[in-house]
Amino acid sequence: MPEHVEPGVYIEEIGFRTKRIEPAPTSVTALLGSCRRGPANEPLAVQSLAGFDQLYHDVRGSSLRRAARDFFSNGGRLALTVRVTDASAALANLAEHDWQLLVVDPGVIDLAEANALCLRHRAFLVCDAAGDGALPAGLGRNAAAYFPPFAGRGGSRPCTPAVAGVIARIDTTRGVWKAPAGTEATLTEVLSHELTPQEIEELSPRHVNALRTLPAVGAVVWGAPHRLPRSRVEVRAGAALSAVCRAQHRTGAAVGGVRAKRRAFVGGGTADRQQLPHRPAATRCPRGDEARRWLLRARPPDRQLSSSTERAVRSSASCFSRRWCKRC
Repeated sequence: MPEHVEPGVYIEEIGFRTKRIEPAPTSVTALLGSCRRGPANEPLAVQSLAGFDQLYHDVRGSSLRRAARDFFSNGGRLALTVRVTDASAALANLAEHDWQLLVVDPGVIDLAEANALCLRHRAFLVCDAAGDGALPAGLGRNAAAYFPPFAGRGGSRPCTPAVAGVIARIDTTRGVWKAPAGTEATLTEVLSHELTPQEIEELSPRHVNALRTLPAVGAVVWGAPHRLPRSRVEVRAGAALSAVCRAQHRTGAAVGGVRAKRRAFVGGGTADRQQLPHRPAATRCPRGDEARRWLLRARPPDRQLSSSTERAVRSSASCFSRRWCKRC
């Protein structure tokens, strides 16, 4: 704004066009690993593998460079690379930036600490499953594990940097509503071994996403990121809810049949109407009471169920015949 040194009336031109709302990024990936050279514990924005080489001058195949190569070769566009020499300092500096996906080298960053950072930052951790396809320990809800790893020289190498690149590519081309899995989620690398259909079915209960090779497509991400298993309280409450719903459905069908018979005898004599049973009094479903008692007994004092789960239990425990009976 210009400075006015004399009193008077001045005319200033103000732009009449509104500013465009820029879309927020949804797939900025933070890559943390070891490297021979470069700034230590400082997140640096990189948009290509050539840009990575200019910043770190490391072409001998460190874990950070392999992660950057797999990320950009599978469609990734923007990454925050961190050369880790001190895990606590690296995570603290990374928390000051904006990012949505996190890929770490388990040899330099603990997965539990990385997942705790994702929970605070509302981000998502992408990690490799254990050697036998088991879910790594210490993971929370904002995480997903993938199996099997890629084939490398002298053994296997992590697959998660490439999976993060696929997620970033799908978000850019199709949007965040498209799951990063299926024939569009192709990978440029070769899997260490092929999974059989039985092995893929065994990975699903473990909450591990599978990578497989299709004949006409190649290696693809076959499982979309899903949440980790809920607590036993929520799982058992969900099972009790399903039982309550089934019991109430049967109760509602019986009461509905009584109503249909009453409508059939409309206009009939008094004797005909006396043959019909009276509207049943509203009684609480025994399974609903059982679910309520179990919920209050099994819920730990230091953990509360989600509001939707507790609300569903309370509403489902009421009598289904309340819709027809005024005595309820």
